[in-house]
Amino acid sequence: EKGASCSCDVKEEVSRAIWLSGDFKGNRSFLQSWPRTFIREFEAAEEEDWEKKQRRVAKKGLQRRRGGPPVERPLAQLFDFLEVCGRSGVLSDEMSCRGYVVGPIIDITYSKQYDLISDRVFGWLPGWLLFMIQHKRIRATAIEPPCTSFSPAARPAVRSYKEPRGFCKENPKVWVGNRLAFRGLALLWAALYAEVFGLLETPRRSKMVWLQEWLYLLTLEGIREVSPASCAFGSIRQKEFRFLTANTVPDSVSRRREILFSSGLLSGPICSFKREELIKGSDDGLRTGSSLSLDLLDSMASFRQNSISLYGAADKG
Repeated sequence: EKGASCSCDVKEEVSRAIWLSGDFKGNRSFLQSWPRTFIREFEAAEEEDWEKKQRRVAKKGLQRRRGGPPVERPLAQLFDFLEVCGRSGVLSDEMSCRGYVVGPIIDITYSKQYDLISDRVFGWLPGWLLFMIQHKRIRATAIEPPCTSFSPAARPAVRSYKEPRGFCKENPKVWVGNRLAFRGLALLWAALYAEVFGLLETPRRSKMVWLQEWLYLLTLEGIREVSPASCAFGSIRQKEFRFLTANTVPDSVSRRREILFSSGLLSGPICSFKREELIKGSDDGLRTGSSLSLDLLDSMASFRQNSISLYGAADKG
């Protein structure tokens, strides 16, 4: 009287994949209460052991067991590319169009939970990003911290090339800029040691480049700095950028002859590039490895079958 069955017509290769991944049967699991489990463990115990247990229980009371074997759960978060502080999201859009698994754009524009400078959020968001990088759950990441206070055109100037950390560190504008820059550099540092492709972008004349943390990363093997112009990536304007890359050797880029100098409203962020040209280098690097797929997700066979039955032409019985 209860229950149902679902079936649908699928292609031969889909049927074969389901058959090979469905090599288990589901069984009912009876979970006993913790007092019964406690008693069951000592059913075959000696009388002296029972007396010790009775004295301990009479003195401290019956306590819940702590610890125990961990429950293995599949980590369903595997991304080919993750963009941090990418307000425009053009890189994520282009990577998605190329068939890669793209994570959420970590920017406060999309959600307050993506606030990298919040002390409340700091406990989990940067920790989650570091976990994903260190455990290679991400294959490539692009970090684009805002450079509002680091720009040489900022008026009034709150920092200089000799004082890149700012004249007054308690100034909210300086404090926010430093916090985002430091955390972006920390993520790139983690990507270096985790052997994950990383890229941090800022304008060429940004005062962020003179930070002590930036200069320290340049001393590490595997970190490279390159200063291309947007005209090298298909744009008609010559806006210069500075890329700090991890685990990749950037090729030298040439500049086109016919260009327009950008200033004022024409000096936008990284979206001034043609995203197809900019992402080409990352695309070639990622294709050298195996692309992420459902095959890497352990214990997710039932999820796959449910999705096929749900979205296919299913006959329900």
